Amino acid sequence: MATSIASVPVGAWEVETHRNLEVIWLMRRLQPDFKTIPDFRRDNRKAYRQAFRSFVKLRRELDLCGRELLAVDGTPINALSSRKRNFTRAWLDYRLKKTDERLEHYLKEMDEADAQDSGGAKSAADLVEKIESMRKHQASLQAHKKALQQSGDSQLSLTDPDARAMEPGTRVAVGYNAQIAVDAKHNLIAEQQVHNKVSDLGLLTKTAEPVNDFETLTTPIY
Repeated sequence: MATSIASVPVGAWEVETHRNLEVIWLMRRLQPDFKTIPDFRRDNRKAYRQAFRSFVKLRRELDLCGRELLAVDGTPINALSSRKRNFTRAWLDYRLKKTDERLEHYLKEMDEADAQDSGGAKSAADLVEKIESMRKHQASLQAHKKALQQSGDSQLSLTDPDARAMEPGTRVAVGYNAQIAVDAKHNLIAEQQVHNKVSDLGLLTKTAEPVNDFETLTTPIY
């Protein structure tokens, strides 16, 4: 089975440096954590692309690519960001509405407690604390909504800005869409791309066409 750097979750690479003898030998017993690996990949994007291009060129020189029949597929892969750190316009509008309702409820309780003067100092203090907490949460949501509007994107991801919430029902909550084209001659990966587009629609051509045009191979990596 063909494998790809893009198809392996970041956390899995960390695990492999502890259990896979081939990886342990290749890494010379270095065991970087999950954060070191994506940081290295991010800081060396140009070198990654050049390495992929050189590898593809070598395969063609050795006549390992038939370039006649391809298998193209996509799969969502995890990002470092959690679902709680990813926001859409609809979700922010919903949470702001619920926050406004709760804040209004607490303010009403405060007015009633003041009118009756029977709530006690402890209850009043609890209400003040809840109101302050709701206001801070409200301000945070409004800041996220403003940032999302200014970005022009459909989603805002705080931990990993390029990551996107995937389709419901997948094993990945927030991540990327990895596309891989495998050449049928020797089942070698001919092209791989990583997108933050949730749907596969429109990605087939982008993944398949570069296989027959070496100069367009870019292998974008987020």
